[in-house]
Amino acid sequence: MIIVDVVRGYVPASPGAEMEDFEGGITNVLLDLARTVSPASGTLFRYGGKDLYQLFPAEQPVPPKSTFPRGAPDAVAVSAGHGVYFHHGFGDWRFQRDPSNGIIEDEVTSSYAAELKRWLEARSNVRVYRLRSDSPTLHGPSLQEWWKLAARYRLQLLYPGNPELWNSLPGSTASLRERDEDIRSRPLLANHIGAAAVFHLHTNAAQPSATGARVFYHEGRDDDASLARNTLCYMKELVSTLSRYKNYYFPQEGDQGATARTA
Repeated sequence: MIIVDVVRGYVPASPGAEMEDFEGGITNVLLDLARTVSPASGTLFRYGGKDLYQLFPAEQPVPPKSTFPRGAPDAVAVSAGHGVYFHHGFGDWRFQRDPSNGIIEDEVTSSYAAELKRWLEARSNVRVYRLRSDSPTLHGPSLQEWWKLAARYRLQLLYPGNPELWNSLPGSTASLRERDEDIRSRPLLANHIGAAAVFHLHTNAAQPSATGARVFYHEGRDDDASLARNTLCYMKELVSTLSRYKNYYFPQEGDQGATARTA
């Protein structure tokens, strides 16, 4: 593991989107650098020697009721990364990611989620919950098609009586509070429906040099590590059959650490 201790008095204001972007950007660079010398299994962040849960005790996760079940799980959640949200500072609706390599990650991940849902249902016979919508109809307040919106707004529509799922920061005045609530809503919904697993899909748009695939999982979970390993192996077999991708790098193991805490 690579331990990153951020000193000189910097402490994140909240364990939300800005902290996730900060840690994610550093993690991507460090893991790629370590790959050329001695591959690391993940990153752990400290702030003046304190970990996330010492800084924000309320974020301490509830221990899982069980490990990933043997055989086919009853239900899983598939979460397409990001999506349009309302920015209270600028007073507008916007994507969570800027354009990168000619695409917007928020739009691409939705099609990945649809594909994964289809194969999970066909081959594993599980109930799959899409956390973001796939509807082409317009969402009135944003004037955006529903499939472009972040998960928070779909959960608000589906679970009006459970604001703790989509409005988990009711007292916040932060400009990014609805983006932070979106990040939090995904594991909250997975727990609410009793999902055996939740898959968060991203394109690593923050790292233009990215190739192959990367799987993050929560530290200390052996079953999750096995799932990450199998996913990478299977993806490498598929992608490497295409000549233009034959030199893409795929790690043998997943990466663990704080980066995966929302998963």
